[in-house]
Amino acid sequence: MSMTLGRHIFDKYDLDKDGTISFDDLKVLCAEHCSELTDREFEWLKTYVDKDGDNSISYAEFEQFWRKKNRFANAKLNAKQLMIIDKIMEIFQAYDKDKSGELDKNEFLRLKNDLVKAGLIQRTHAFEFDEIDLSKNGTINFNEFIACLININILSGVGIE
Repeated sequence: MSMTLGRHIFDKYDLDKDGTISFDDLKVLCAEHCSELTDREFEWLKTYVDKDGDNSISYAEFEQFWRKKNRFANAKLNAKQLMIIDKIMEIFQAYDKDKSGELDKNEFLRLKNDLVKAGLIQRTHAFEFDEIDLSKNGTINFNEFIACLININILSGVGIE
């Protein structure tokens, strides 16, 4: 059975062969496969690719990223997109009452209810705590929250897919 290109690329940058790519390795991959990213773009790319927010990139996360036609274009956000991501971060942090960088179930439910009331999401969206908590640690971090917003196409209207 032949190895896919995505698997080949992943294995090349999984230098310690632990089944993940570190952020340092991701930076090297970006330098070799796309134009240099600014620090801000690279920070966004880490959030975008590391869906569960565990500070490393699993093969499943990498494969999902690598399959996208314009994979590196998603790192190059325009001013409007950056403003939206900053606003989402501000909202996320406002609900993070203990400033842990994660939302517990109660914090998330308050956020969800307010997003529904504001008309930003619909009750029909797949926006359930257990589905968003990709790391299954009982909290939702910002990366998991962004991954959910991308998955339910909330950010597609501004070109983030």
